[in-house]
Amino acid sequence: MELYIEQPRLTRNAKNGRILPGHVPANKGKKWGEYKVPKKSRKKILANLTNEGRRLGGLASKPSICIKIVGIKDGEFFGMFESAAVAEVLLKAKGMQISATNIRHCCKGKRKSAGGVKWFYEKDFDSWNKLIVDTSTTLTSTTLSNLNK
Repeated sequence: MELYIEQPRLTRNAKNGRILPGHVPANKGKKWGEYKVPKKSRKKILANLTNEGRRLGGLASKPSICIKIVGIKDGEFFGMFESAAVAEVLLKAKGMQISATNIRHCCKGKRKSAGGVKWFYEKDFDSWNKLIVDTSTTLTSTTLSNLNK
């Protein structure tokens, strides 16, 4: 009589660890309760799988910083706005289609103008005050502070 010991059949690929064809994964069909994971960890895992606890993109992704911007058109003071987004909304109401992104690019110096208007950050007072043609309407720092009020 001969004793025969059957070799165990491999279920995973030895090189990459993937499950071989014809085998069922160990976790197929199991519920969360069947895993030996503490309830606290389970909640964290579930929160990461869904949108709970995850920081969504868009407006809520990071706090917005409002930097006042100034527009100059044809050598005249066009307007001062709280931010590029506010400028876009207000100008859209007047019928001008200028995107906030283009306004920001003008302020950073990547573009010359957007919508026929040259845009600058308020803090760059020297650069945009020189563009105002009429010397009687050039703004000083005191009249600038009066505009902000």
